Formats: sequence, C-alpha cells, structure tokens
Amino acid sequence: MPTNDDPRHWYDRAAEMRVLAEDMTNETAQRLMRKLADDYDYLGDRAADRQVKLASQATPLSQSARP
Repeated sequence: MPTNDDPRHWYDRAAEMRVLAEDMTNETAQRLMRKLADDYDYLGDRAADRQVKLASQATPLSQSARP
C-alpha cells in the first residue's frame, strides 16, 4: 500500500512531532510542532476513512458471479 494511504504512517509522524515538541524550549516552535502533529493525525484519519470506504465497496468474487 502506498505510504499516503497507510494511516499508521501518518499517526507515526504525528507521534514523532509530539516527541520533538517536548524537547523544544521555544513555545512558538512547540505550538507549531503540535499543530503539525494534529495535521498528521488528520491525514491518518482520512487515510483510515479511505480504507474503510474501499473495503466496503469491495465485492467478494463469489457474490459478483451471481445473477
């Protein structure tokens, strides 16, 4: 599965941003990193939604052959 379709990829990036934010001493930089983390979580949610949608649209082969 391509990276942008894998929710885990985006959630992992979000976690990394939060870890980096904790190490920062500048409040503005921390806030920016946390915002990036939230944005990565959003991308993860969108990728997860796409997976659910694709799975619900998939028709098992045994049913597609029925009249």
